[in-house]
Amino acid sequence: MHELGVAQSLLDYLEKAAKEHHLKKIKSVTLKIGKMRQIVPETLVFLFQTLAEGTIAEQAQLQIELLPVRVHCLQCNQTADLPPRKYSCPHCGNSSLEWVSGKELIIDHIEGDPIDAN
Repeated sequence: MHELGVAQSLLDYLEKAAKEHHLKKIKSVTLKIGKMRQIVPETLVFLFQTLAEGTIAEQAQLQIELLPVRVHCLQCNQTADLPPRKYSCPHCGNSSLEWVSGKELIIDHIEGDPIDAN
């Protein structure tokens, strides 16, 4: 269950980012996650919410956008999304592929409330 490690690392990052950007509360976080990461979004959200209790991100909404597995075929020079459990070009069937996307884990957006200047 590597979602636990991802959730903890995300929370650690948010604590640092909140200090750096003078936020008193994290309201939402948007992640972009490649399907090759094999992260179960529901599990990640549950673990994040559990770990966030009592922290600056306690009420934060975690939004996850799954990114497709996209490859470029070295044989036919086409780029395509791969269906699950397929590792050959959907156009020509060749397995000489370059990974274009699908392994990402990106914090795309953080929204929070700033610390009052008063």
